[in-house]
Amino acid sequence: MGVLASINYSKTEAPRGGGIYFLSGDYEVEVNACKDIITQKNEEMFILETKIIESTNALLPEGTRPAWTQKFQGPAAQVAPQNMKMLWCALMNLNIFDPKDAAAIAAITEADWRAFATEAISDGQPLAGARLHVCAFKTKNKAGGEFTKHTFTPPKNPTEFQIAMRKEATK
Repeated sequence: MGVLASINYSKTEAPRGGGIYFLSGDYEVEVNACKDIITQKNEEMFILETKIIESTNALLPEGTRPAWTQKFQGPAAQVAPQNMKMLWCALMNLNIFDPKDAAAIAAITEADWRAFATEAISDGQPLAGARLHVCAFKTKNKAGGEFTKHTFTPPKNPTEFQIAMRKEATK
């Protein structure tokens, strides 16, 4: 039987992003899922699965389903908290780069952040359908190697849920 022996037991669902990542460009995306997993190396990793609504990169057109990942161990541990906060803010329709949003962001407590993150990765996937703007660009690391940096900001057209989250955060 060999390679085909287990074909009846393979999953038949459509791919949801595995292996497709953001290339340099600007994107408006819709969230498909937020997940927290343990890798084969026994490391925690966050995965944001998305669907592109608008793209400036012809290699990743509308409808493509790229993912963004964030590790929490090793060198990534230094940037993980800032990256996650930037993402969570954008999903709440707050812009970490906008001084007008600074007070609202500063007022969010650590307990609030933890509750938001816990809910975001829950089975109910309350952020599915939410939108955000992703800017991906190449940059150099300290060792001179190249990697893709991502910034997350509020979308052009936030969902009603995101508008309500912003209203709650800024009241």
